[in-house]
Amino acid sequence: MEAAMPISPEKGTCPNVNRIKEFRTHHPLRMSLINLIRRTDAMRYYYDFINSQWYSHEHIQEIQFQNLKRLLTHAYNNVPYYRRTFNAHGLQVENIKDFIDFKKVPYLDKNIIKTNYADMFASNMKQFKPHPKSTGGSTGNPLLFYIDKKAHSMQWAYIYRAWNIGGWTPGEKVVVIGGTSLFSKTTAIRKWAYATINNWILFSAFDMSDDNMAAWVVKIRKFKARYMYTYANSVYVFADYIERKAINDITFDAIFTTSEVLTDKIRKKAEQVFSCKVYDEYGGSDGAGFAFECEMQKLHVVLENCVFEITNEDSSTLAPGEEGEICTTDLFNYGMPFIRYKTGDISSFSESPCSCGRGLPLLTNIKGRVSDYCTNKDGERVNYTFFDHMFKTHDWIHQFYVVQESHSKITIYFKTTKEYPLKELNSIRAMIQQKFSGFEVNIKMTNETPKTISGKHKYVINKTLEP
Repeated sequence: MEAAMPISPEKGTCPNVNRIKEFRTHHPLRMSLINLIRRTDAMRYYYDFINSQWYSHEHIQEIQFQNLKRLLTHAYNNVPYYRRTFNAHGLQVENIKDFIDFKKVPYLDKNIIKTNYADMFASNMKQFKPHPKSTGGSTGNPLLFYIDKKAHSMQWAYIYRAWNIGGWTPGEKVVVIGGTSLFSKTTAIRKWAYATINNWILFSAFDMSDDNMAAWVVKIRKFKARYMYTYANSVYVFADYIERKAINDITFDAIFTTSEVLTDKIRKKAEQVFSCKVYDEYGGSDGAGFAFECEMQKLHVVLENCVFEITNEDSSTLAPGEEGEICTTDLFNYGMPFIRYKTGDISSFSESPCSCGRGLPLLTNIKGRVSDYCTNKDGERVNYTFFDHMFKTHDWIHQFYVVQESHSKITIYFKTTKEYPLKELNSIRAMIQQKFSGFEVNIKMTNETPKTISGKHKYVINKTLEP
């Protein structure tokens, strides 16, 4: 079954169509080679996505629901897990008439997928040309899954659209600081070929010593890229190095951050040091949920290929302004569909539209993972943002992470770039002690900060949640 194109409006149905951004002609040969090495067809959808961001929200939802019905029909007919689940809950696809009915479909999470793994594949999977991928393992529990060529192509198309907002056009040079998705399980030749064809220069988020970053500077000067794509904490570390070494000739037209929470402190530092705007994006290839910042630096949800929900603990959908877990449905991944997939990320929809005029709703921000919290004696879940807001005004704190050792002990680790004032340290300890009354509060200095297996910074380690 071939899913419908994400956008195919009749003439005159999209009042904002004349507001499409102008951009330069892309590099056809390079983009063809990129599609070949990545096994995608991203440019087929890129121009559609450039247009569709300006469609009305109602029009996008209409197309979205048509594609959802096709996916549900396919899943019931071809995927054993969904046929069994729908039958067990008395669900019939023809009775799902709107998004309210869709909420009757049970949620999916990693544990359910792993328990039913053999039954998650479509019987006609091969026709969708899937290839294997793995989640980043931020929970320490990575998941192997399969993504169709079409779904993967769309994911790259809306990444390109997000970059276009910062001025990038397909084929232009990009500095990339990445993790295991770029640097593990590949030969040096394959890595070089991938970077060369993409017109990227690659640096590892695992190797950010001063000596390595000094070598990066030499290569970046020679490469002359105007854009950077990076983990949020990686650009902070690099910006700090550039600032400490008083290097003033490394600037960009735009920086795109991904995979980690972009704090105000990180954004401010990067924008000051590199003399450009930072545009954040949120994305999870397993559930296809994606959001990107517009010119106003507001975070828009991509709806053209995904149903994106904010849910509470029993998977009921929450209203704008209410914080909960992101739950996504990729509308075009037919080989191994994830329907109402709980991503483990926390956010909320904004109660107000964006002044940029796009028909895509806003997220307030990404608060991190469900597991990124500590618990005090009152049972209150204290998110990493509590610590970030407290620490960001102290310029001697370079990076931090928090370890809840037990139900009565918490340790804060600081990586510093200068001598710390004892008075400020005591003040921080007192504020944490107030929040965690009855706890032993320790503060330690460190030269290293923990990262996940994919190279992302880990803000909170809660040992009371470990099995």
